[in-house]
Amino acid sequence: MKNKYFRGAHLSERKFKTILRGFCEDVEAIKIAELNNINRNTAHSLFKKFRERIYELALNEYPNDITSCQVDESWFGKNRQRGMWFGYHTIVFGLITDRGKVYTKIINRVSKDEIYPFICGLCAPGSMILSDAAAL
Repeated sequence: MKNKYFRGAHLSERKFKTILRGFCEDVEAIKIAELNNINRNTAHSLFKKFRERIYELALNEYPNDITSCQVDESWFGKNRQRGMWFGYHTIVFGLITDRGKVYTKIINRVSKDEIYPFICGLCAPGSMILSDAAAL
C-alpha cells in the first residue's frame, strides 16, 4: 500500500504514523526502529526530516511587523561560581513581543553581530526595543 504522507518511502502508513507518534512522544529513534522492525538509519533519517519540516514551519511564523518588544539573553550550563561561568554553557537570546509571543535563538556569543540580525528579522523598522544593555 502506498504512503500518502511520505512519497517514495518504502514504509506502510501504519509504520510511518507509529514513527511520527514516537517522535512526538520523544522516544529515541533506535527504540522506534527496533519496535517497528525497520533499519535504524531509516528512523534517523525520518527524524531529521521531521525536525527540518518543523524548523521550516517555524521560520514561516515570523511576523516581521512587531512594533515593540523586550529582549534579553540567558546562560544555561553548569558550574557557575562567583559570577563566572566555567565549562560548557549555552547562550539563549529571547525576544517577547507586545502581543505576548516569544522567539528564541541559541547564539555563540553576546554581541551586536549575533543579536542585531535576529531582531531586524522580526521587528519592523522604527520599533521600540527594550533591553537591559546599551549595546543595541
